[in-house]
Order: sequence, then structure tokens, then C-alpha cells
Amino acid sequence: QYSHETGKLVQWGRFARSNKADQGNILVIQQFKIYLDENPQRPLANLPLGLTPTVIISDYLEKMFAYVKTYMSQKGFSNDFEKRARFCITVPAMWSDQAKQIMRNAAIQANLIQLTDHRDRL
Repeated sequence: QYSHETGKLVQWGRFARSNKADQGNILVIQQFKIYLDENPQRPLANLPLGLTPTVIISDYLEKMFAYVKTYMSQKGFSNDFEKRARFCITVPAMWSDQAKQIMRNAAIQANLIQLTDHRDRL
């Protein structure tokens, strides 16, 4: 869910599904990975609020990463576990190079990987 007022992500995942409160101020975006398809089977609506697939996926990955860190901390792992952990994001082999690059850029923006990391790391 994105705020119509700020264009910022306010809820994600199951929290967004269960909290569809004021639809006038909240925009729900679902199935956003289909925007990575260069040849969609049906026309896709333009993304609102100037959002791009990279921004939406980055926002999602960032929130998911924060959730994982909180969960791991609650389970007794040290706060710096992510420095020793390796995260794997897989993409379908049939995706185009452009779609893979968008996903890589989103992972970089979400601070899951670094620009200098090997290209195969995404």
C-alpha cells in the first residue's frame, strides 16, 4: 500500500492485505512483478504516483529485509547477523536481461547487495 499523499510505502505483504482502510488515501499495488515482462499477454495500466517496478520491488525487499532482521533478533541472533549471512534472490531463467537488471537494481537500492557485488549474486 502506498500513500496517495506522499507516494511512500505504508504497508506491505499480508499487512497490506488486511489493512485496506481508507481506500481514498491508500493505493494497493499487487502483482507488480508482471511489470517486468517486456511482452505482457495483456496491456498493463500505468503505475501511479510516478512509481516504477524498480522502486516498488526495492520497497518490498527493504521491508522484507527489515522484517527478517527483526525476526532473527527476536530469535536470539546477534544484531549484525546480516554481515555474516548470505541472501539469495532467484529469478526465473526465462526472464529477460532487462528484467534481471531491474531486479538487481532493486536489490541494490534495498541494500541487500552492493553495486560492486558479482553479477551472479542476484
